[in-house]
Amino acid sequence: MKILRDDLELRRKQEIHEIEERKNTHINELMKKHEKAFAEIKNYYNDITHNNLDLIKTLKEDVAEMKKKEAQNEKLMYEIAQENKRLSEPLTKALKEVESLRSQLGQYDKDKMSLSQTKARLAAT
Repeated sequence: MKILRDDLELRRKQEIHEIEERKNTHINELMKKHEKAFAEIKNYYNDITHNNLDLIKTLKEDVAEMKKKEAQNEKLMYEIAQENKRLSEPLTKALKEVESLRSQLGQYDKDKMSLSQTKARLAAT
């Protein structure tokens, strides 16, 4: 009976040992899978972070370039406005002079016609 009990006890210990071995193997496999999955997720998010940082850098450069262009355009616009002011005064004077000369031309044509009519009347008499 003691032999049977010892035999059963030995078999129980062997089964417990086998179960613990399978459990430890399963735990090790799960740990490896989780470490691999963690590394993949870490790499994925690191890639996203690097891509976002590159995008932010590019966008900052774009903003700086646009601000530079905006400043250049503002300066150019100011210069053009100054040139426009400088040229508008002589243009206004020239337009007034043209109007005055046209008026004089109209008066000259009337005077010429009147002179012509007067000469014709004098010649007729």
